[in-house]
Amino acid sequence: MPALTIQSFARLKAGATRRELPDTTCPGLYLIVQPSGAKSWAVRYRFNGKRFKVTLGTYPKTPLAESTEDRKARIAKDPTSIPPDARGLAREILAAVATGRNPAMERKEARRLNLTGLADADLIKTIWNEYVERHLTPNLRVSSADRFKGIFEKQILPKWQDRRIREITKRDVLNAVDDAAERGPYAANSTVTLLSAFFNWCLGRDLIHISPVQGVKKPSPELSRQRVLTDDEIKSFWKGCEKIGFPFGSLFKLLLLTGARRNEVAGMSPRELNLENRLWTIPAARTKNGVEHSIYLSDAALAIINSLPRMAGAKFLLSTTGKSPCSGFSKAKLRLDKEMSDVAPFRLHDLRRTCATGMARLGVPLMVVEKALNHVSGSFAGIVATYQRHTYAEETKSAFIAWGDFVAGLVDGDASTQTQKENRV
Repeated sequence: MPALTIQSFARLKAGATRRELPDTTCPGLYLIVQPSGAKSWAVRYRFNGKRFKVTLGTYPKTPLAESTEDRKARIAKDPTSIPPDARGLAREILAAVATGRNPAMERKEARRLNLTGLADADLIKTIWNEYVERHLTPNLRVSSADRFKGIFEKQILPKWQDRRIREITKRDVLNAVDDAAERGPYAANSTVTLLSAFFNWCLGRDLIHISPVQGVKKPSPELSRQRVLTDDEIKSFWKGCEKIGFPFGSLFKLLLLTGARRNEVAGMSPRELNLENRLWTIPAARTKNGVEHSIYLSDAALAIINSLPRMAGAKFLLSTTGKSPCSGFSKAKLRLDKEMSDVAPFRLHDLRRTCATGMARLGVPLMVVEKALNHVSGSFAGIVATYQRHTYAEETKSAFIAWGDFVAGLVDGDASTQTQKENRV
């Protein structure tokens, strides 16, 4: 059988039988010549030991190779485009096979879905929307759901949205993780977490038979953070908060005094406060673990809350509008950092750890510290969570008072009282 080249086209004539002529440049590509003289392209390959064929188009509508002029024009328009010729289409098919896909079966399935009206049902974009509606939104906090939606819809969906769920391979997942790693190790780890959860959900709904994330590990170890502000750093932090002022200066101080999470403090509303009893009760819907949590307001915390400007009809206290919680934490933290240039870098969540460590330093028992921070793991995990119903209200009250007094003594410079307060609890 003669080899196929561009030059050989001029000599091609229809024969008495059907012929397949191989391309010399792209192994697997064939020109099929029918006895009628009709010509078409096909690519042949093996997948899992079986032979498959994909028809690419007819000749001359689909040429063997594009001209130099056409190539320049195509690249100028879209450098990532596939050459619209037989060789370009064949290489695209063979590249898909190399990644574990079977284009012939994918086309067969696409035809079936088109005939049944389900052409879009197994597309990544369709399934992702269903995942968000059925799982992500109902089961995760708004902040967590938004974070995962941001990762998938900005970094992954643009590349995968028109792919079918069963086409996604482990190589695709690894490529997505590698892309995320360029943004940082935690971005890569978050991508693995998200994709694992998504494909496990798909597995549970029988959309796939095996998860492409199986065997994919987080590329970077996630070390437990140990950053705790020292006494001198707390003083510097407090002064910095004074300088940046309302609302973030007040918000950051309350993070340190209450040990609450950032969004919990930011969303503080008048209806959550009982100032007569000095209690701030965070409803279950606003806590990370879904458990209602009450925090006793120390003198220092109560003074901050009483100093907040009040707007008529305001839904939120730490807000410039009263209609929505604070936002723009990153910019506010940068402003604080400039006021604390002599302090080693820290995150806002480190204030929560500083509160817990400070309480322990004052002699507060571990179980009381965990209650004060609304932990449901650790000392209160497993069978303890089922049978231990003590609220520790009085114990956590004493802990918040002691910690608030300690911080107030630090920032007021009353060093003589600090040793006494460390031994109060």
